[in-house]
Amino acid sequence: MKRLLAFAVACSAAYALSQLPPFQPAPEMKLIAGFLGEWSGDFKLTAPGAPPTTMPAHVKEELYGGGVWHKTYYTMKAGNQVAFEGTSFMTWDAAKKKFKTYTFETGASEPRIEWGTFDGKKLINISEPHGGMVSRTTFEFVGADTLKFKIEFQDGDQWMTVGECTFKKKA
Repeated sequence: MKRLLAFAVACSAAYALSQLPPFQPAPEMKLIAGFLGEWSGDFKLTAPGAPPTTMPAHVKEELYGGGVWHKTYYTMKAGNQVAFEGTSFMTWDAAKKKFKTYTFETGASEPRIEWGTFDGKKLINISEPHGGMVSRTTFEFVGADTLKFKIEFQDGDQWMTVGECTFKKKA
């Protein structure tokens, strides 16, 4: 009897959910539609105290959750091995009127949370403090198939560039 009751409740819930209108992504998600696709470039790492390093980088961005999220997977290689990788999920936060990104990366035990807004054609994301640091990422389209990326760390009231890449979109 309990199984029959549980089955009836599950069926009722499934039916109720099927009657809801489909969830639509926020219109602001169209502002980042140009990021979709596969991208590659040479990432120039300029970490303090280390010689500059260049690594091939690959990015794949796709819609997730019916377009409510953009899911991005990226890698950087040293030789034939992946030296760094991450996955991020970006969506629009209507209450804050900003893009919100959760990023999970190599070596980080917690996600980095960033809040983004457009400044002209640049999408600028500033992180909440993570690992004692605040970071800023800037994305700027310089053509339909070219995207400039820069990551900086905050040092007092200054920003220090630690990496840059010009990505080309895969045809």
